[in-house]
Amino acid sequence: MGNERELSQTMEALEMAKLQLEAMSKEAEILQMSLNEHIRALETLKAYRTAGDGKELLIPVGAGTFLPARSTGNGKALVSIGAGLSVEKPFEEAIAALEKAAGEVELEERKLVQNMKNLEKQAQLLSQRAQALSQAGPEGEEGAPAPKKAPRKKDEEE
Repeated sequence: MGNERELSQTMEALEMAKLQLEAMSKEAEILQMSLNEHIRALETLKAYRTAGDGKELLIPVGAGTFLPARSTGNGKALVSIGAGLSVEKPFEEAIAALEKAAGEVELEERKLVQNMKNLEKQAQLLSQRAQALSQAGPEGEEGAPAPKKAPRKKDEEE
């Protein structure tokens, strides 16, 4: 009976690990999207910075869509500081802030990927344990328990 209980607990732990991996995978996707957004913003700022005053530009707004614009040459960008607020910063400060934020996102993504690898290893061990337990009999022996022999009667011994 203990073997069945251990198998049940192992299967439950395995299912929990799978659910955690699924949630972590979704989180990793979100972090990757955020990192891509930071990279696109950096590329746009750097291109705009080098364009010069009065130049015609195409500003990416997402989903393969661009807006035609003319550079002002003021050397400043509006940068979000959270809660729907933005501040005007010189390009160099805006780029530095974006690079720092992108680095933080990338670090979080790396940590998450490492945690996922560790959890995958644990899940693999749980899976192997569940396999071994399911192949063992109810008393923990390989295969089904051997049937018990009936005791011999005295006249059968002779």
